[in-house]
Amino acid sequence: MTSHQEKSYKAGETRVKTQEKTGEAMGMMREMTEAAKDKTQGAGRSTQEKAHETAQSAKDETSQGAQTTQQKAQNSKDKTGSYVW
Repeated sequence: MTSHQEKSYKAGETRVKTQEKTGEAMGMMREMTEAAKDKTQGAGRSTQEKAHETAQSAKDETSQGAQTTQQKAQNSKDKTGSYVW
């Protein structure tokens, strides 16, 4: 092989190795991106679930409070014999 042929061969080898490494790096980046996307979606779902649970809990507590107030008002009414001054 001539010097020119050797340089051309080595340049070709280098190019192939570079392409392989670039492909590997791109594959890893895709995997990392997908993992981050999945994690973000999971966190979003978790946040929505927690918000729903909190809202439901507040609704339940408000309902209980209203029932207790209504019951106390009824008890007071019963005790006073429904007399209002």
